[in-house]
Amino acid sequence: MKKFLVLKAQHRILPSVLFAFLVLWSGSLSFGQDLKSRVDNLKAFIKEKLPNVDVQNQKIKAYLNFMDVLVGKKRDINVLKATISPLGLIDNARNSSMSASFDTNITKDLYPNALRFKTSTKFSFSNNSVQNEITSILFNYDYYLSDTLELYGFMERFTDSFMSIKQRYELGSGVKFEYGLDPIASFVKNPNKSISGEDKRVEEKVLVKFLAGYGRLRGEFLEFIWACVEEPDLRDQILALIEPFERDVKLIKIAYKKKRSVLTVGIAFSLFSEVEQAELNTGAKDPTTSKDIIVLLDPAQMLRLTIRPSIAWKISDSAELSSALYWKLPLARGVNLFGQDDRVDFQTKFDLQVAKDFIWGGPASLSLEYQYHFDRNPPALSADQRLKYRDMALLYFHAGKSHGYYALKFNISF
Repeated sequence: MKKFLVLKAQHRILPSVLFAFLVLWSGSLSFGQDLKSRVDNLKAFIKEKLPNVDVQNQKIKAYLNFMDVLVGKKRDINVLKATISPLGLIDNARNSSMSASFDTNITKDLYPNALRFKTSTKFSFSNNSVQNEITSILFNYDYYLSDTLELYGFMERFTDSFMSIKQRYELGSGVKFEYGLDPIASFVKNPNKSISGEDKRVEEKVLVKFLAGYGRLRGEFLEFIWACVEEPDLRDQILALIEPFERDVKLIKIAYKKKRSVLTVGIAFSLFSEVEQAELNTGAKDPTTSKDIIVLLDPAQMLRLTIRPSIAWKISDSAELSSALYWKLPLARGVNLFGQDDRVDFQTKFDLQVAKDFIWGGPASLSLEYQYHFDRNPPALSADQRLKYRDMALLYFHAGKSHGYYALKFNISF
């Protein structure tokens, strides 16, 4: 009864967590929109409070033009991106049955915030029947402290019929260390370096060169203003208006590096609470009903530590290879940390863009994916349950320990 109440409480927690994610997203949205209003406030302040300042001066115009372009750059980076995979053909790597999948992935970046919502459903076809084999729903929120350090929180629901997982909920948070190679970092150190028109990354180099010029424009802008304004109060107000722009430039640089890095390696550590309920098909028939004997096991709760190394390699502008391994270790009294009840989830994916402008003007791609799930101590019948069915010819006393499959998917982004 106690375990049932734990699972029931977890159901009540999930809507609250979802609401918290939405609050965080709405707060980050207002911050993202704040840049344009702050630029407008600066222009209005100069016009109303500094009538003696020549707004047509080249130093004033250059700085304000920079800020107008910055608003557009931030809007371009912080876009809402949605990807759907309407068709995925899957080899389950354990039998000859074929499967299909339908995936969605929605991300919203508002640096230093990012929100991701991902769903995946996989069906298997065999013996003239359709079975919902795997489903997952993930909410993930990231906060970037720098281009190498981020905090995150997540909530996930997962099912796997082969591993007898009827429903599993994970709720937790963590920290991630990530390092990405910037192919054009030299332009940050040397903004006066020339840019070749034949280079494939001209647009990205222009962006970095553009951002690197902010310090010079800011200095020239203040130098001209100080020559026209001597009142300390007005100077303090001007500094208060332009000070947040430093953060915007920094965040756009972080966003650019995150999105454009050729090679990114990282490692993440998270703590999460896991609540799982299993439903085991014993492989035996009930003699009175001739139906499969399926046993619903009691829900179990555990605190786990996850260690997640990852790597992403942008082979070219249209091809990318990424991999991540989740090693989930139990944190409970009387449980051996290494080797008794740990889980391993591994996934690797190769994406190849096949069209830049497909439906709704977004790119289309093909992806080859491999996933592997391992549970060292899978759900099993208790001694009392095995005694209850002692007269049955039970084929399975515990769920499968592992489940791996390949998938070829077609993806549409917009």
